[in-house]
Amino acid sequence: MFKKRVVATAVAITYGLGIVQPAWAEIRVGVTAAVNQPARGIPPKAAERVLHVGLDMQADERVITGPAGQAQLIFLDGSNLSVGPNSDLVIDRFIYDPNTKAGELAINAARGVFRFVGGQISKAKPVEFRTPTTVMGLRGGIAVINVPVDRPVQAIFLFGDHMSVSARDPVTGRDVGKTARRPGTMIETPHGQAPMDPRVANADEVKGFTALFDVKPTVV
Repeated sequence: MFKKRVVATAVAITYGLGIVQPAWAEIRVGVTAAVNQPARGIPPKAAERVLHVGLDMQADERVITGPAGQAQLIFLDGSNLSVGPNSDLVIDRFIYDPNTKAGELAINAARGVFRFVGGQISKAKPVEFRTPTTVMGLRGGIAVINVPVDRPVQAIFLFGDHMSVSARDPVTGRDVGKTARRPGTMIETPHGQAPMDPRVANADEVKGFTALFDVKPTVV
């Protein structure tokens, strides 16, 4: 597991709720807490940068890791996203009101392996993960998501209220959804098909995903 070096964010901010904030606060959504190189970020309308511990993350920022790369992102609501090797994602949407502790968080994951631990937002509303073929929602919990390029998308629900997965059925043309409520349950979605029924993941499957994050950071 990453040795966490969490940089304190003493000033909570609101993004996208129409509240007047300093210019820098309009795009800041969290901080990088741990990194294994290679890992880089591409903020909107800015040059590509190498990720390092303590770096402020921005809304709409793209995060890309190499074969040995990892990154741990902590959002302003306390949500924790670990990004595994060979991953590519965009922080698609982040809205958070620290007074009501409500908001929205959406991640667009093109490929890779991710572990998400829900913060304040997920206690009231599911956090959304979009992949090229599926839409997932995680309410108040922990999940590991594997988004390979040419194999079924796999999501393991580890803890919380529930995890939902939906995808388009090629036969009917309708969206089909499946929901997992039991910890340790996996939902697989073959490429171009509807999600399969939830099943209990075996120990090797769970270990195979979580072991990707059980490494010490090379950059602290």
